[in-house]
Amino acid sequence: QDNGSHQFTQGVVQNTTEVTGGDGAFCHIDQDQPQYQFTSYVLNDFYRSTNSGATWTNVVTSGGDFISPTDYDDLNNRMYMNDVAGGYRRWDDPQTGSTFAGISVVAFGGGNVSAVKVSPNTANRVFFGLDNGRVVRVDNAHTATPTSTNISTGLPAGYVTCIEVETGNDNHLLVTFSNYGVNSVWESINGGTSWTSVEGNLPDMPVRWALFNPNNNDQVIIATELGVWS
Repeated sequence: QDNGSHQFTQGVVQNTTEVTGGDGAFCHIDQDQPQYQFTSYVLNDFYRSTNSGATWTNVVTSGGDFISPTDYDDLNNRMYMNDVAGGYRRWDDPQTGSTFAGISVVAFGGGNVSAVKVSPNTANRVFFGLDNGRVVRVDNAHTATPTSTNISTGLPAGYVTCIEVETGNDNHLLVTFSNYGVNSVWESINGGTSWTSVEGNLPDMPVRWALFNPNNNDQVIIATELGVWS
């Protein structure tokens, strides 16, 4: 809140540069072309750098929430984000331009996008979490008429905060929720056909984010309302 977006250039917490100000939101560095970097402000208001964060250009589109979840496709150089209820917004030329498209998805059930995850394994596949508890897999998400599949059977009707996908295996998924009174961490090993609660002995608290241990996908780190847990 009001602390901007900060760039780390060395591994010391105190040494950062505020590259864009205001309310800092989701940000990305292109993983195979790191000179392209992106920060965001509220309501799909973005900033782009093409020189590794030395200078920034503002690019604004419509839609979005106050803090709009996004994910960046490093391979195909597209960004996916929250739009209006029942759809997502796609930035087709984030490195160079300002071409956006709004895509309606019936499988969203009228929900608002609350989490976005570009598959690290399957080209142009994006997983979307919704504020109505749905998780939807969208294939050919880069087109005007993508294919969407609701993979939410068995999940609570809560607010999805994060979708995590194992590198190398789209069948191994994690989904987290930020509601009280529900199981907050769920795992699927069959691409979302079925889900198992793996909350274990966690307290009843909002879970904000999950990451697989890159060296052991039986282990997960989660960010919660009460700190970081494993």
